[in-house]
Amino acid sequence: MEQPKFEKSVSFAQAHIVPGKYRNLKNIPHWHEEHELVFVQSGCAAVMCSGEIFPLSAGDSTFLHSEDVHSISAEPGAILLVAKIDADYLHKIIGAKKLCSPLLARDYALGDVFAELFAEIKAADAYSGIIADSIVTRLAAQIFRGERLEDAESAPNATTEKYKELLDLIAKNYAYITFDDAAEFMHFSKPYFSRFFYHHAGMTFTRYLNMIKISYAAQMVIEGSMTVTEISQRCGFNTIRNFNRVFKEMTGYSPHALPANYNFVCKVKEYTDSGFDPTLSCTEILEP
Repeated sequence: MEQPKFEKSVSFAQAHIVPGKYRNLKNIPHWHEEHELVFVQSGCAAVMCSGEIFPLSAGDSTFLHSEDVHSISAEPGAILLVAKIDADYLHKIIGAKKLCSPLLARDYALGDVFAELFAEIKAADAYSGIIADSIVTRLAAQIFRGERLEDAESAPNATTEKYKELLDLIAKNYAYITFDDAAEFMHFSKPYFSRFFYHHAGMTFTRYLNMIKISYAAQMVIEGSMTVTEISQRCGFNTIRNFNRVFKEMTGYSPHALPANYNFVCKVKEYTDSGFDPTLSCTEILEP
């Protein structure tokens, strides 16, 4: 199963939008510079954005603004269409406005829009990028004319910015960062931080950290240059028994039985310019 890769440069044929079609799309809380449009073609999914959960069924869609901390969890078999849109390009259209809610209230024929975009990817001629840009320009104008808007905040929320910094810190220091370290970084009491993190991530800090650790551990296992004990220590597990338990829980395999082509979470991330992609390995790419 191919694993989706995050493309920091959102472009094909010089276009400013990249669409994708996925089955079973799941990822962990993350953020990126691009805006993101999510359309449920079939099945059900949930999008968490800035701590609020938006249940989606077939025909529903969300528009996530640049740098919104979010995650996506599709039910088994659900098919989602997702487009990342260059923030600088879209700013020329929407200016200093943003949607009041990520959940879109109207139908913008998104199935047809994505079909047009996929057709341009396949055409791949000198005009594909121009046509793709015209499609996203039209769509953005329709959405921002049809939805409730508010002025974008001139200054970023300090707590949100700190939380994004924490996600980056965890990705870089996953082997030794602790719950106490994270709470101190946020300047929160431990009980408050526990509630805060669960509210915004949809999971406990420990589970989130273990997912990051196992993403790196799985890659090290596949590379085969270290023993399982060495990998366990490198990834910050205090005992080999605990490592084996968490590894099996997260991946479904023991370290010795892990398939050579397995990916848990990609190593190139969306948080900033380096790290790992937050998309889980159960995700299947259908287009392009």
